[in-house]
Amino acid sequence: VAERLAIAAEREAIALAVMRAAVLGRELAGLPDELAAAAAAARRMAEARYVAMVHEADPDARDAADPQRAEGLIALAHALNAPTRCALVSLRAGGNRSGADAVLTWQTGYPMAIDMSAGYPQYHAHHPASALHGRIRAALVVGAAAAVPESVRPLLASVPVGIVGPRASEAPFAAEVAIDTGIAGIHEAGTAYRMDDVPLPLSQVLAGPPAPAEVLRELGGALAGRRRT
Repeated sequence: VAERLAIAAEREAIALAVMRAAVLGRELAGLPDELAAAAAAARRMAEARYVAMVHEADPDARDAADPQRAEGLIALAHALNAPTRCALVSLRAGGNRSGADAVLTWQTGYPMAIDMSAGYPQYHAHHPASALHGRIRAALVVGAAAAVPESVRPLLASVPVGIVGPRASEAPFAAEVAIDTGIAGIHEAGTAYRMDDVPLPLSQVLAGPPAPAEVLRELGGALAGRRRT
């Protein structure tokens, strides 16, 4: 039986907290209708043999309304793993983001939102890139420029920008330098991660522009040579 439960964006975190409390067996009284329905849905989830929660993970207006949404989803998934089995699946558009998270975690210990300005990695999950206005002198965008959030684009308009990635020259914002690179699985081999984080090998199908890693190595070498001189 399919059911649909609509929760206002600004109340999603509250609803997730209520659902977690219901799964944990807490007594809940005097709830508004939408939160009572959320609690009832959570109790049914706790009785299921297996639960899969699929959610949109890309930043949008919901995250701006309440940044605790992601933490609420994780906490609910943890709670459900006591009475049943639960998987939390995050849908992320564009690019090999799971692979990028894996590499960043391997190199720095953090999966994202990493600040290297101090000379060592710092994790600033609650400091969006848009808050860096006035603190940076230039920006290098690596990857799909079209995926840069609207909230970050005013920051890029205030500093010199370079873009390295597939279709960089078609970026929806101005850049002093744009270097088009190949697309993984078409112009270069490598590894991609499936939605459930299973790694899949990619093979080169067509010859094309250079790989982003190759371009970045060349740029890094040029900058290192400039520092020595």
